[in-house]
Amino acid sequence: MLITFFTLVFGHLLADYPLQGDFLARGKFGIPGVPRVTILPAQPPGRIPALLAAADVALVTLGASIPGAVPSKIYEAMASELPIVLVADGEPARRVVEAGAGLVVPPGDARALVAACERVATAPALRAMMGAAGRRAAETLYDRDHIASTLDRFLRARLGAAASCRP
Repeated sequence: MLITFFTLVFGHLLADYPLQGDFLARGKFGIPGVPRVTILPAQPPGRIPALLAAADVALVTLGASIPGAVPSKIYEAMASELPIVLVADGEPARRVVEAGAGLVVPPGDARALVAACERVATAPALRAMMGAAGRRAAETLYDRDHIASTLDRFLRARLGAAASCRP
């Protein structure tokens, strides 16, 4: 069985990496235990949905932790009903865990990353469960219209309370 991982790298397009030319020159290259890996150059935004649709798992690696920030690629994976293997800590990890949308690996723990990838690669029911949970979270917790409406109600309530306190 071949499992397709779609890797979303935080903060950099592939074209920004110093070794990108070397990777692209080889096109497909071998990694022990991984029979096929294809490195693509930066893709236009319109192509991302098709790439996500072709994947079985979203592998999201965050190179830096920004307190309170959650990259949109996590929400894109959730909305695409892809289970997530996330290499990160902080807020992004909390969101993935609370949604039940994937497995979280601490940054720098290569063994844990291999174990997480093997686990999702060999457990189709787990992939389906995490993907469905992520989709539910995207539709309920992280829907932009819902978030905007909640913020609007909150601000109106605060403005109304502030106006009623004036002499």
